[in-house]
Amino acid sequence: MLEIERAHMVGHSMGGGEVSVLAVRHPDRVASVVYLDGAYDWADRTESGEVEEDEPASPDRFASYEEFAEFVRSLDPEFEKIWGPAFDAMCRALVDTHPDGSVTEKLSDAEAAPFDEALREFRHPYADIAAPALAIYAVGDSSKSSAATWRADCRHRFAAEIANGQVLEIPDATHYLFLDHRDDVLLAIRTFLS
Repeated sequence: MLEIERAHMVGHSMGGGEVSVLAVRHPDRVASVVYLDGAYDWADRTESGEVEEDEPASPDRFASYEEFAEFVRSLDPEFEKIWGPAFDAMCRALVDTHPDGSVTEKLSDAEAAPFDEALREFRHPYADIAAPALAIYAVGDSSKSSAATWRADCRHRFAAEIANGQVLEIPDATHYLFLDHRDDVLLAIRTFLS
C-alpha cells in the first residue's frame, strides 16, 4: 500500500469527470484538482441540441498496428499535429496484438456504448468540490466550430460554480494540450500547486 493520505488529482478529457467525482466523494483525500481540457458538461451539450458527429465504426480487426494507427490518424486532423512517441504509446495500449501481427481494439464499440451513454449524461458537481481546482482549456481550431458556444458555456459554469477555481485558456492548443503545449501545462500546474 502506498499510504498516501492526500493527493493532487489530474484528469484529462473524460478523466475530468473522474477527478470531480473523487473530489466530492473523498474531500479529505483530494488536495487539489486539475482538469486538462476535461471540465466539460456533456449533458449540457446533448440538451443544447448540439450533436457530436459520430466517428466511423472501426473494423473488427486491423491487419497491423500501422493500419490501426492510420485509421486513428484519419479520425481527426489534430492527431497528425501531436503524433509522436507519447501518443503512439497511448494508441498501442488500446489494442491487443495477435501472433499474426493483426490487432484488435481492447474495447469494442458495443462494450464502450454504456460508458459513452453515461458520459453524455454527466454534469460536473462543481458546487460540491471543496478542493482548489484549475481548469486548463485548449482553445484551438475547435473554437471556430459549432461547439464553441458549448465550450465557452462550460468554462463560464466552471468559473461561476467552483468555490476555489482558476481558469487558464491555452490558445492554438489541441485537446491533447499536455503534448502539444507541454511546457505551458507543466508551468501552469506547478504555479497552481505552489
